[in-house]
Amino acid sequence: MKYGIDKEQMKRSAPSLQRSLEITRDARFHANSRLVARNRASAYAVSILSTGVIFVSLLPNVFRLNHEGVQMLLACSVTLSVFIIFYSVLDSTNNYHHKSEILHTCARKVNGLLHESYSLDIKSSEHKTELAGIWNKYHRLLEDCPINHDEVDFVSVKLNKPQLFYNYYSLRPWVKVIQRLGDRLKYYALYHGWLLPPAIAIGILVLVVWMVVTGHVLPTPEMGREASR
Repeated sequence: MKYGIDKEQMKRSAPSLQRSLEITRDARFHANSRLVARNRASAYAVSILSTGVIFVSLLPNVFRLNHEGVQMLLACSVTLSVFIIFYSVLDSTNNYHHKSEILHTCARKVNGLLHESYSLDIKSSEHKTELAGIWNKYHRLLEDCPINHDEVDFVSVKLNKPQLFYNYYSLRPWVKVIQRLGDRLKYYALYHGWLLPPAIAIGILVLVVWMVVTGHVLPTPEMGREASR
């Protein structure tokens, strides 16, 4: 493939190049830390769910439960086991640790290009050639990286460095506040959204265990017939 820059890019100044490099660098550094945290948190979630399965399995040996209570605990144990299998397969297929290493390496290379762009002399006759060379290195670096950062990483850069997105945010203060609030809500939804299913599973587990242990088991038709005798 032949590398080069078009006329539109030739019109771009060094600050525009530095802006693109800085956004990509920060997004990929954030992706690295996010994937490391995701890998660690996912391991903790699987461990907690596995502990929950063991805990639920031991309850019939500790408390005197009726048949319906034992069946409800069995259903909880099966549900937790499904979550464990799902997240274990998800972690193994996504390989968060490997992806984080790739993005961290890419971010470091982009950071090197950023420092190289700072050393450009705009008064030099070779300025345009050097600028085009850095653009080509940047494009080649992006094409050589097998994965890309996610939208949540880009949103993180927007929140931490809004000065880099002067064309995105409104000049009206109240509109800018709403835009920033929307970006923050979007960030939290994208960053922590994957935790919602296991959190719901653990919440339901705690509720069902409390109902079974305290005797607040939902009545079944068999229980209703026995009560009417």
